[in-house]
Amino acid sequence: MAINYTPLQSFLDAPKYIDAFSQAFDIGSKYPHNISPTSKYDKQGISSDVRHTLGSAAGKEAIIDWSSANLGIDPYGKFANVIGNVGITGATALEEIPDAWRSFKQALGEKDYGAITSGGIFAQPWEDVQANLNAWGIPYGASLEEKTAAGLPTYDEFWGGDTLSVRDKINAFRLKKQQLMNQKIQQQKKMIGMPEHLTHTPPTPTPTPKYTGPTTHDFDPKQDTGRRPDKPGGFLDPGKGSYGPHMAYGGRVSYFDGGLLSLWPR
Repeated sequence: MAINYTPLQSFLDAPKYIDAFSQAFDIGSKYPHNISPTSKYDKQGISSDVRHTLGSAAGKEAIIDWSSANLGIDPYGKFANVIGNVGITGATALEEIPDAWRSFKQALGEKDYGAITSGGIFAQPWEDVQANLNAWGIPYGASLEEKTAAGLPTYDEFWGGDTLSVRDKINAFRLKKQQLMNQKIQQQKKMIGMPEHLTHTPPTPTPTPKYTGPTTHDFDPKQDTGRRPDKPGGFLDPGKGSYGPHMAYGGRVSYFDGGLLSLWPR
Protein backbone atom coordinates (compact mmCIF):
# COMPACT_ATOMS: atom_id res chain seq x y z
CA MET A 1 0.00 0.00 0.00
CA ALA A 2 1.47 3.30 -1.09
CA ILE A 3 1.78 6.10 1.44
CA ASN A 4 1.11 9.58 0.15
CA TYR A 5 3.09 12.28 1.91
CA THR A 6 2.11 15.91 1.77
CA PRO A 7 4.91 17.87 -0.01
CA LEU A 8 7.01 20.06 2.27
CA GLN A 9 6.59 22.97 -0.12
CA SER A 10 2.87 23.03 0.64
CA PHE A 11 3.72 23.84 4.27
CA LEU A 12 6.25 26.49 3.28
CA ASP A 13 3.64 28.09 1.03
CA ALA A 14 0.99 28.15 3.76
CA PRO A 15 -0.13 31.65 4.83
CA LYS A 16 1.30 31.04 8.31
CA TYR A 17 4.83 30.76 6.98
CA ILE A 18 4.47 33.28 4.17
CA ASP A 19 3.63 35.80 6.89
CA ALA A 20 6.50 34.58 9.06
CA PHE A 21 9.04 35.10 6.27
CA SER A 22 7.65 38.58 5.64
CA GLN A 23 7.92 39.38 9.34
CA ALA A 24 11.56 38.29 9.27
CA PHE A 25 12.35 41.02 6.75
CA ASP A 26 10.19 43.64 8.45
CA ILE A 27 11.59 43.07 11.94
CA GLY A 28 15.16 42.71 10.70
CA SER A 29 14.95 46.09 8.97
CA LYS A 30 14.31 47.76 12.33
CA TYR A 31 17.78 46.83 13.58
CA PRO A 32 21.02 48.57 12.56
CA HIS A 33 23.12 47.30 9.70
CA ASN A 34 26.73 47.88 8.75
CA ILE A 35 26.64 51.37 7.28
CA SER A 36 30.39 51.75 6.90
CA PRO A 37 31.76 48.53 5.42
CA THR A 38 35.44 48.48 4.53
CA SER A 39 34.75 46.18 1.59
CA LYS A 40 31.79 44.69 -0.28
CA TYR A 41 32.38 41.41 1.54
CA ASP A 42 32.02 42.75 5.09
CA LYS A 43 29.34 41.46 7.44
CA GLN A 44 25.95 43.09 7.09
CA GLY A 45 25.25 43.52 10.82
CA ILE A 46 22.45 42.89 13.31
CA SER A 47 19.71 43.52 10.76
CA SER A 48 20.87 40.54 8.70
CA ASP A 49 21.35 38.37 11.79
CA VAL A 50 17.79 38.92 13.01
CA ARG A 51 16.33 38.46 9.52
CA HIS A 52 18.10 35.15 8.97
CA THR A 53 17.34 33.86 12.46
CA LEU A 54 13.62 34.54 12.12
CA GLY A 55 13.53 33.10 8.61
CA SER A 56 15.30 29.89 9.61
CA ALA A 57 13.13 29.54 12.72
CA ALA A 58 10.04 29.73 10.51
CA GLY A 59 11.54 27.15 8.16
CA LYS A 60 12.35 24.85 11.06
CA GLU A 61 8.77 25.02 12.34
CA ALA A 62 7.45 24.28 8.84
CA ILE A 63 9.66 21.18 8.68
CA ILE A 64 8.45 20.06 12.12
CA ASP A 65 4.82 20.61 11.12
CA TRP A 66 5.40 18.55 7.99
CA SER A 67 7.01 15.76 10.07
CA SER A 68 4.16 15.82 12.56
CA ALA A 69 1.50 15.65 9.84
CA ASN A 70 3.17 12.89 7.84
CA LEU A 71 4.94 10.85 10.51
CA GLY A 72 2.65 11.45 13.48
CA ILE A 73 5.43 12.60 15.81
CA ASP A 74 5.03 15.06 18.66
CA PRO A 75 6.05 18.51 17.35
CA TYR A 76 7.27 19.47 20.83
CA GLY A 77 9.37 16.33 21.29
CA LYS A 78 13.12 15.90 20.97
CA PHE A 79 12.85 13.79 17.80
CA ALA A 80 10.89 16.52 16.02
CA ASN A 81 13.48 19.07 17.14
CA VAL A 82 16.27 16.95 15.65
CA ILE A 83 14.39 16.63 12.35
CA GLY A 84 13.85 20.39 12.27
CA ASN A 85 17.52 21.09 12.98
CA VAL A 86 18.71 18.64 10.32
CA GLY A 87 16.31 20.16 7.80
CA ILE A 88 17.32 23.76 8.46
CA THR A 89 21.02 22.79 8.33
CA GLY A 90 20.54 21.22 4.92
CA ALA A 91 18.61 24.24 3.68
CA THR A 92 21.37 26.53 4.95
CA ALA A 93 24.01 24.54 3.12
CA LEU A 94 22.01 24.66 -0.13
CA GLU A 95 21.70 28.44 0.20
CA GLU A 96 25.04 29.59 1.57
CA ILE A 97 27.51 27.34 -0.26
CA PRO A 98 26.45 28.78 -3.66
CA ASP A 99 26.65 32.29 -2.12
CA ALA A 100 30.21 31.62 -1.02
CA TRP A 101 31.08 30.32 -4.48
CA ARG A 102 29.63 33.42 -6.12
CA SER A 103 31.70 35.64 -3.83
CA PHE A 104 34.80 33.68 -4.75
CA LYS A 105 34.16 34.01 -8.48
CA GLN A 106 33.44 37.73 -8.11
CA ALA A 107 36.69 38.37 -6.25
CA LEU A 108 38.60 36.24 -8.72
CA GLY A 109 37.10 38.11 -11.65
CA GLU A 110 37.99 41.44 -10.07
CA LYS A 111 41.47 40.14 -9.20
CA ASP A 112 40.84 40.94 -5.55
CA TYR A 113 43.29 38.33 -4.36
CA GLY A 114 43.64 39.90 -0.93
CA ALA A 115 39.97 39.20 -0.17
CA ILE A 116 40.46 35.60 -1.28
CA THR A 117 43.64 34.89 0.69
CA SER A 118 42.33 36.62 3.83
CA GLY A 119 39.05 34.74 3.70
CA GLY A 120 37.14 38.00 3.66
CA ILE A 121 34.97 36.79 0.79
CA PHE A 122 33.36 34.30 3.17
CA ALA A 123 32.42 36.89 5.81
CA GLN A 124 28.82 37.32 4.69
CA PRO A 125 28.05 33.64 3.95
CA TRP A 126 29.51 32.62 7.32
CA GLU A 127 27.55 35.37 9.05
CA ASP A 128 24.36 34.00 7.47
CA VAL A 129 25.23 30.42 8.43
CA GLN A 130 25.68 31.38 12.07
CA ALA A 131 22.43 33.34 12.11
CA ASN A 132 20.50 30.50 10.44
CA LEU A 133 21.83 27.95 12.91
CA ASN A 134 20.50 30.03 15.79
CA ALA A 135 17.32 28.10 15.01
CA TRP A 136 18.91 25.01 16.55
CA GLY A 137 18.32 26.41 20.01
CA ILE A 138 14.84 27.83 19.36
CA PRO A 139 12.13 25.46 20.67
CA TYR A 140 9.00 24.74 18.68
CA GLY A 141 6.25 27.19 19.52
CA ALA A 142 8.56 29.97 20.76
CA SER A 143 7.09 33.45 20.55
CA LEU A 144 8.17 35.97 17.93
CA GLU A 145 9.86 38.05 20.64
CA GLU A 146 11.84 35.04 21.86
CA LYS A 147 12.96 34.20 18.33
CA THR A 148 14.05 37.80 17.81
CA ALA A 149 16.01 37.73 21.07
CA ALA A 150 17.80 34.61 19.84
CA GLY A 151 18.95 36.52 16.77
CA LEU A 152 20.59 39.35 18.68
CA PRO A 153 24.38 39.17 19.00
CA THR A 154 25.99 38.37 22.31
CA TYR A 155 27.79 41.71 22.43
CA ASP A 156 24.47 43.56 22.35
CA GLU A 157 23.79 45.75 25.38
CA PHE A 158 20.79 43.60 26.31
CA TRP A 159 23.02 40.64 27.21
CA GLY A 160 25.55 42.55 29.28
CA GLY A 161 28.46 41.62 27.03
CA ASP A 162 28.46 37.93 27.94
CA THR A 163 28.66 35.14 25.39
CA LEU A 164 25.39 33.27 25.63
CA SER A 165 23.81 30.34 23.85
CA VAL A 166 20.48 30.78 22.08
CA ARG A 167 18.61 29.09 24.92
CA ASP A 168 20.36 31.34 27.43
CA LYS A 169 19.26 34.35 25.40
CA ILE A 170 15.65 33.17 25.36
CA ASN A 171 15.70 32.46 29.09
CA ALA A 172 17.23 35.88 29.76
CA PHE A 173 14.54 37.46 27.60
CA ARG A 174 11.78 35.64 29.52
CA LEU A 175 13.27 36.69 32.85
CA LYS A 176 13.55 40.32 31.81
CA LYS A 177 10.01 40.26 30.44
CA GLN A 178 8.72 38.88 33.76
CA GLN A 179 10.64 41.54 35.70
CA LEU A 180 9.11 44.30 33.58
CA MET A 181 5.67 42.79 34.09
CA ASN A 182 6.18 42.73 37.87
CA GLN A 183 7.23 46.40 37.80
CA LYS A 184 4.05 47.34 35.91
CA ILE A 185 1.93 45.43 38.41
CA GLN A 186 3.55 47.25 41.33
CA GLN A 187 2.99 50.62 39.63
CA GLN A 188 -0.68 49.82 39.01
CA LYS A 189 -1.16 48.82 42.64
CA LYS A 190 0.31 52.12 43.81
CA MET A 191 -1.85 54.11 41.38
CA ILE A 192 -5.07 52.64 42.76
CA GLY A 193 -3.97 53.36 46.33
CA MET A 194 -3.41 49.82 47.46
CA PRO A 195 -1.86 49.63 50.96
CA GLU A 196 1.92 49.64 51.02
CA HIS A 197 2.25 46.13 52.43
CA LEU A 198 0.27 44.78 49.46
CA THR A 199 2.37 46.45 46.79
CA HIS A 200 5.39 44.30 47.44
CA THR A 201 5.92 40.80 46.21
CA PRO A 202 5.81 38.48 49.25
CA PRO A 203 9.19 36.98 50.10
CA THR A 204 9.89 33.40 49.28
CA PRO A 205 9.21 31.30 52.41
CA THR A 206 12.22 29.67 54.01
CA PRO A 207 11.94 25.89 53.67
CA THR A 208 11.54 23.97 56.93
CA PRO A 209 14.73 22.02 57.69
CA LYS A 210 14.39 18.28 57.51
CA TYR A 211 14.15 16.54 60.91
CA THR A 212 17.23 14.44 61.58
CA GLY A 213 16.49 13.27 65.10
CA PRO A 214 18.27 14.05 68.39
CA THR A 215 22.01 14.38 68.55
CA THR A 216 23.68 11.06 69.29
CA HIS A 217 27.10 10.38 70.76
CA ASP A 218 29.47 7.48 70.35
CA PHE A 219 29.97 5.18 73.36
CA ASP A 220 33.27 5.72 75.15
CA PRO A 221 34.64 2.40 76.49
CA LYS A 222 36.55 4.37 79.16
CA GLN A 223 33.23 5.19 80.82
CA ASP A 224 32.45 1.49 81.40
CA THR A 225 32.94 0.70 85.13
CA GLY A 226 32.46 -3.01 84.70
CA ARG A 227 29.56 -5.37 85.35
CA ARG A 228 27.88 -5.23 88.72
CA PRO A 229 27.92 -8.50 90.71
CA ASP A 230 24.98 -10.85 90.27
CA LYS A 231 22.56 -11.57 93.10
CA PRO A 232 21.47 -15.07 94.07
CA GLY A 233 18.98 -16.48 91.60
CA GLY A 234 20.69 -15.00 88.60
CA PHE A 235 19.47 -11.42 89.14
CA LEU A 236 21.71 -8.48 88.34
CA ASP A 237 22.35 -6.14 91.22
CA PRO A 238 21.21 -2.70 89.98
CA GLY A 239 23.07 -0.95 92.76
CA LYS A 240 22.36 0.67 96.08
CA GLY A 241 18.93 2.25 96.50
CA SER A 242 17.47 0.55 93.42
CA TYR A 243 14.50 -1.80 93.13
CA GLY A 244 14.46 -5.03 91.27
CA PRO A 245 13.39 -8.68 91.33
CA HIS A 246 15.84 -9.40 94.14
CA MET A 247 13.76 -7.10 96.39
CA ALA A 248 10.38 -8.56 95.42
CA TYR A 249 9.99 -9.90 98.92
CA GLY A 250 10.23 -7.54 101.82
CA GLY A 251 9.84 -4.37 99.84
CA ARG A 252 8.35 -1.21 101.25
CA VAL A 253 4.83 -2.09 100.11
CA SER A 254 3.77 -5.75 99.75
CA TYR A 255 0.38 -7.28 98.96
CA PHE A 256 1.40 -10.90 99.13
CA ASP A 257 -0.05 -11.53 102.63
CA GLY A 258 -3.40 -9.89 101.98
CA GLY A 259 -4.70 -6.83 103.66
CA LEU A 260 -4.57 -3.29 102.46
CA LEU A 261 -0.92 -2.86 103.27
CA SER A 262 1.55 -5.33 104.53
CA LEU A 263 4.96 -4.11 105.48
CA TRP A 264 6.19 -7.51 106.57
CA PRO A 265 8.08 -9.92 104.35
CA ARG A 266 6.59 -13.35 103.62
